[in-house]
Amino acid sequence: MKIIGFKKVTFDFDDGNSVSGFMVFTSSEEKGITGVSCDHFFISEKKATACGFVPVLNKEVEVYYNKYKKVIKVDAA
Repeated sequence: MKIIGFKKVTFDFDDGNSVSGFMVFTSSEEKGITGVSCDHFFISEKKATACGFVPVLNKEVEVYYNKYKKVIKVDAA
């Protein structure tokens, strides 16, 4: 996946807690698609720091998800 955009976001919850992180927009080539496929994911600052992820435009990354489809790690490809 190639990073085509990102923004810093904070989500506030009803219980007073919040989580900050990055909304990252990506593109990738996929079999059966003419052109590219686009997607996005959220990664918290805590998880980004733990795996050393810093979003950079045009950087190739590999995204790993848990069984609940939540991002657990992002590696530079």
